[in-house]
Amino acid sequence: MKTDTPYYIGIDIGTTSTKAIALTLPGKVLALERASYPTLSPQPGFQEQEPEALLKAVAEVLGKLARQLESPPAAIG
Repeated sequence: MKTDTPYYIGIDIGTTSTKAIALTLPGKVLALERASYPTLSPQPGFQEQEPEALLKAVAEVLGKLARQLESPPAAIG
């Protein structure tokens, strides 16, 4: 889907997955992508992720959005 409407990308890097959403300024959702990764628990009460997994997930969701929308966003945040 190619869009000529300016759109913006929001990224949420969470504990179990990274999500990215592309939306117009009025709030219309154009696309939403998610990539999961494992959560490591080195000891009780501790949760962590591998930094490489987070980076890979961000690249994956942004790549999927780019292929869907076929035009650059106005901003990413």
